[in-house]
Amino acid sequence: MPNSLRRKNSLSRYVVLFAGGASAFAFVCSALTAYNDVIFSGLHQFSLALMLLSFVGVIATVLSNRSTKEMNFRIEPTGEQTADGRKVHRVIASRFENFIHLESSGDRERSRGSIPLIRRLSGKRRERIFVAVVRNTTIDLDFLSELGQLGNLIVIDIQGCRVDADAWSEFAYFDRLKYLAVFGAMEGQSEQDLYYSFPEVKTILEPVLLVHSSPDTV
Repeated sequence: MPNSLRRKNSLSRYVVLFAGGASAFAFVCSALTAYNDVIFSGLHQFSLALMLLSFVGVIATVLSNRSTKEMNFRIEPTGEQTADGRKVHRVIASRFENFIHLESSGDRERSRGSIPLIRRLSGKRRERIFVAVVRNTTIDLDFLSELGQLGNLIVIDIQGCRVDADAWSEFAYFDRLKYLAVFGAMEGQSEQDLYYSFPEVKTILEPVLLVHSSPDTV
């Protein structure tokens, strides 16, 4: 994850902790004011102002984090091509940790494979995942429900997967989704259908290989 995002995530934790402390302080001051409003009224007013300021900070930080992530992450073609004909696209700016690869050898094994993997991830790890690459998996409502645990997904690659007819519309519930790679997965669907379902999402119809932009693998 880019350093700017990591710093913002750390700042967010401090802002939330500050808001919690300010709320507790305001509660104590309220109790003291009830005991003696002459002595503690000024302190009570200060604590309320501090609590209001802290919550404004929380709201501002959340909005800033969201806009920064969406602005920084984009897909750009590299001009390269794999041996099997897929065009290489780079997800900017991303690192190895921003990707998750989910694959099943068959429907019967899927419930023991891809889905439990998401459940075992820590909350912090889930927050850092922006790209999901899914292979050899049936995309149905149950699977998308589990995938929805990754609340920051910006790119979903389901190339070659089988997608249930009633599952397509569910991609609209991924609030931050910007790109959907669907080559080989659109049986019974048209590009126009997808556009009307979620016009803000760019569908990638050609075979592509998505790679992260940082050379590290940590």
